Amino acid sequence: MWMKIRSWDERGSPPRIVVIVGLVVLTAFLYRGIGEYDFFIVDDSVYFSNPIIVSGLSLKTLGSAFTEIILGNWHPLTVISHALCFRLFGSNSGIHHYVNLILHIITAIVLFLSLSEATGEVYKSALVSFAFALHPLSVETVAWVAERKGVLSSMFFMLTILSYVRYTKNPSWVRYLLIFTFFIPGLMSKQMIVTIPAVFLIMDAWPLGRLTKRPGSGIYEKIPFFIISAIFILVAFYAQKVGGAISGTDAIPIKLRLVNSTIGYVTYVSKILLPRNLAYFYPYDFTPSVWLFLISAISLISVTMLAIILRKNKPWFTAGWLWFIVTLIPVAQIVQIARHLTADRYAYLPMTGIFIIIVWWGADILRGKPKTMITAAIVTIATLMYISSFQIKTWRNSITIFRQAISVTKDNYIVYKNISHFLFNNNKVPEALPFADKSLEINPYFSEGHSMKGLILTRLNHPVEAEECFNAALKIDPQNTEAYIGLSHLMIKNGRYDEAISLCGKAIGINGDMDYILHNNIGIAFMNKGMCGRAVEYFKQSLTLNPLFSLAQDNLRTCLSPR
Repeated sequence: MWMKIRSWDERGSPPRIVVIVGLVVLTAFLYRGIGEYDFFIVDDSVYFSNPIIVSGLSLKTLGSAFTEIILGNWHPLTVISHALCFRLFGSNSGIHHYVNLILHIITAIVLFLSLSEATGEVYKSALVSFAFALHPLSVETVAWVAERKGVLSSMFFMLTILSYVRYTKNPSWVRYLLIFTFFIPGLMSKQMIVTIPAVFLIMDAWPLGRLTKRPGSGIYEKIPFFIISAIFILVAFYAQKVGGAISGTDAIPIKLRLVNSTIGYVTYVSKILLPRNLAYFYPYDFTPSVWLFLISAISLISVTMLAIILRKNKPWFTAGWLWFIVTLIPVAQIVQIARHLTADRYAYLPMTGIFIIIVWWGADILRGKPKTMITAAIVTIATLMYISSFQIKTWRNSITIFRQAISVTKDNYIVYKNISHFLFNNNKVPEALPFADKSLEINPYFSEGHSMKGLILTRLNHPVEAEECFNAALKIDPQNTEAYIGLSHLMIKNGRYDEAISLCGKAIGINGDMDYILHNNIGIAFMNKGMCGRAVEYFKQSLTLNPLFSLAQDNLRTCLSPR
């Protein structure tokens, strides 16, 4: 049986076709129910209320996609892909999920082609690709529509790798330039793939073997890639800074970041090897265990030393480990982004390095035992599909996602706040209050929890308590735009128009995504003061920022209507 498989491979393309068909069929089967899933209130709601996206694809959309920062990201190709989907399919959440799935399948196929062409090992490359396509850690990237940026940039990452492999096999200027045609669009989808030049160097050592043939000469051809990566690193840092996603060292000291980053690396490995208790959000640990840090540090150092020792005898181990370490660096939280410790979606590309180690080492151990190898491969694929099938179901809607996160994490104040937000948006205001309280019980210094409670109390007609919540939120975080908006609503309702105008003016520019609401609130304050001329200016400015904002449209009509 094994000899037949070997000879089939040597005759050329049929095995690759079989693998590709298998990747398509098994992955599509695994995610077959995803077309019935809803959008997730976290991030999805921001993307699909953004006028750049919901207005559909147009020249104006194209221009805005390249100039606007959304949720702390500059990712014009991602924005364009969302806008195109919205133009073609509207708000049909199932189609948007299917697009993510298609991109995921393409990424897995290109990973297979890249590895098989680079190594000449079709079956090992196939197993790595099946693990990537079917692993539970991939579910978040596929099932969360807002993670289009992750799956789109990963597709371009793999296409860049494939074009590089083909360039090294038969170098030419045309093939060299082709690499950039995938690399730059990938960076314009999500800047996490800035590590590609380093991955090229890793692949030069193994499996391409270029370092022994041309020691040092391959560095020069990577210089343009490193320069482009450096530029996009600055772009990413600026976008995250403008979006308010980066925490300062006063909030999270460097020492704490290094400790949690070390623990995070080992956490990712453990979730790759034993994917359990997965959630969309893992809260940051401000008091990490000293013992956990020491064990993690020793483990990382030990495996890295082993990779150095084995670099000649088992170069795939060294390459796989470096792939994992290097591709995870942009999200290792040394530069702290948001408030999570780790994120399953961050392992999407890096886990390929671990799969390479497992598959090549397993094949080394089971050499000469073809039946055992085939059995192990089938059992592995079946197990991954079985576990992933349950993980996929947790992404059916916002409530199932929240329920999963609460059940597998501890003191997850972010999730409790998001549940209250979800209930509030669905007009279940009294039910939302206990979850906001729970969030603040866990973390009394959570600014967004206070502003969320303020919104709930405003709707429940408790203005005094609501104002206290908004002021508490702003005392903790003066950049909390939601608190400014909520407090200005209260001021307008109580006839404190000048205070509301001043407050909104102070908040404009903090979070560009919400400036249209602030302009509308200033317009309402001027309108209530009887200054319709001034009000019209702000309503028009609000509609310039968001032409689909119906409240500003109504207010503008009211101001312009004859009295």
